[in-house]
Amino acid sequence: MSHLTSRQAVYGLLTLWPTGLVLTLINAQVPQVTTPVFAVFAGIYVALAAAVIRCVAVSGPTAAVNWVAASIALFAIAGFTGEPTARQPSSMLINTAVLFAVSLAVLVGAVGLLVRFRRSHRMTVAVPAVFVLGIATGGFLLNLLARTAMVLTGGAEQQVTVEDTHWSAAQYLRGLSGPVDFVGYILVWLDLVQIAYVGSAYVAAGALARLATGESAVPRRFGTFVTRAAYVSAAVLAITVVAAIALPHGVDAVPAAIAFALSIPFMATLIPYFLGVAILATAANRSRTPLEAK
Repeated sequence: MSHLTSRQAVYGLLTLWPTGLVLTLINAQVPQVTTPVFAVFAGIYVALAAAVIRCVAVSGPTAAVNWVAASIALFAIAGFTGEPTARQPSSMLINTAVLFAVSLAVLVGAVGLLVRFRRSHRMTVAVPAVFVLGIATGGFLLNLLARTAMVLTGGAEQQVTVEDTHWSAAQYLRGLSGPVDFVGYILVWLDLVQIAYVGSAYVAAGALARLATGESAVPRRFGTFVTRAAYVSAAVLAITVVAAIALPHGVDAVPAAIAFALSIPFMATLIPYFLGVAILATAANRSRTPLEAK
């Protein structure tokens, strides 16, 4: 991979997030993809990612590298475990561990970007957004610890009986018929915390994209697009959650499904990933043409 150019590496990086998502979906939906087969796919995926990251990350900030690497690790490991379920407690614990690490990496990357641009007058928007992300991340980490506690206390079997409804925003946002047991209540509560976390990640990523764009760390057109995409994602998530709760039964299925899709934990890495790629690409371009960057 020594002949790989920075531009080729950037194009490669842009494809790796959607490729990881496709890899995860294939593992979940195609029975022929056994564990050894997926291990080979994941190994190739990680090796390619490591090569292209190494090509563009020489002069890039650590925050951007954190975001990109965390997303790659998430798809490689969580893609192997599949959708977390108490039917497979061991896989759920592995999934929980990687989500724990990735959520911390997203937050650390956000704080790192704040530190990098700490003298910018645009910090007035970015700092509160990242502060809220920090609070939401703490809640999500407690969510993940609760998953572990469910397994450790022998509650996995109880979770299995209700997780298809009480652990899916596409179901519980539309309203569930009672009576509800304690495990069902906890699962709904924890998933609402997850929705808040992913929503705050969208907002924080939008604020950071605006900050990075204003400081010329990313191209203005791309930065503006990413900023708007982040804020639109947060708005759509909030609107669909409210619509799923408020609309009559029968017309609430679509907003509930959209809210579910937008609040899956790996979506918290979407905007940070592409923002990180843009930051790395810009830094790499400047390192190649130092005179033009002045």
